[in-house]
Amino acid sequence: MSPPSERRPGRSPRLIGLVAAAVGFGIFAPAALFTMPLAALLMASQPRTTSEYAVAALAGGFAFWWLVTPGDLPDQLVRAAALFTTLAFTLSTLRTRASVTHRCLHAVAVAGAAVTGLLVFLGSSWGELRWWVAHRTGLAARSLMGLMWSATPVTANGNSSTPEHPALEQLQQWFAEVVVIVADFYPALLALEIMVGLALATAVYHRVARHPRGVPLAEFRNFRFSEHLGWAAAIPLIVVLIPKLAAAKVAAANLVVVAAALYGLRGIAVAAYGLQAVGAGGIFLTILLASIFVLLMPIVLAGAVVLGVVDAGLRLRERWGMKTAAK
Repeated sequence: MSPPSERRPGRSPRLIGLVAAAVGFGIFAPAALFTMPLAALLMASQPRTTSEYAVAALAGGFAFWWLVTPGDLPDQLVRAAALFTTLAFTLSTLRTRASVTHRCLHAVAVAGAAVTGLLVFLGSSWGELRWWVAHRTGLAARSLMGLMWSATPVTANGNSSTPEHPALEQLQQWFAEVVVIVADFYPALLALEIMVGLALATAVYHRVARHPRGVPLAEFRNFRFSEHLGWAAAIPLIVVLIPKLAAAKVAAANLVVVAAALYGLRGIAVAAYGLQAVGAGGIFLTILLASIFVLLMPIVLAGAVVLGVVDAGLRLRERWGMKTAAK
């Protein structure tokens, strides 16, 4: 088992970077997914300074407001999952020296089991949850498409020129496909959002807390996790491929998505490590790589997953480090 990256902490992240990351996270996910664990971590480490109390109060107050806000079934399950993951992650941080990645995975596993039990206790089902997610996502997509259609030029007779806008029709079809994907893989997407929120909360916590507990985050280029996570991808993949196990395919497919995302991040970290090892860097290279990623996204993502899997077996960065030290 290779040691987790967070056991080799790097430089503390800059405050401006953390603020930008928090704002970006809040755009795409509920901000309380990181403010709640941030407040819990700060209070669990017995704050002593005014800044610690202020950040804990702001983060905890926002999380409390989010928890008591009314919502439909997906909203309530997200809030329940956030509570369970916050409790599990905080306890793991206080009592273990596990890496941030492993603490996130443990917390998500605990929350997944708890939320599943809660769903059964409430008499709900996966089908009902999926319908709610598809309904809300589809409503947002239709509203956006309505605004876009209303902004298109009209024909001479005053009717909307629908046939003359194949790009909008293609976009509408793409939105419909996205709605299906989001509904099918909602648990996986939620798990990834929660793990990103926990990682962000940990980074802010170690920046703010006077006496932080637990292992901090390291530089992204050192991101890795236990090779045993491969079983979390291999076993669900087998379930997906066997027709007789159709009843378990939904859960298995979501587990595969989470594992693939983690291996993809690992592959990107390996690439970042290699670029830095050869002295590459700078704003122009960053822009170039971002452009390539956007233009060739499917190929890049698949390559990142493969590179992450290869690194898990061959420990590429350790080999590169040994060669560099030998020179």
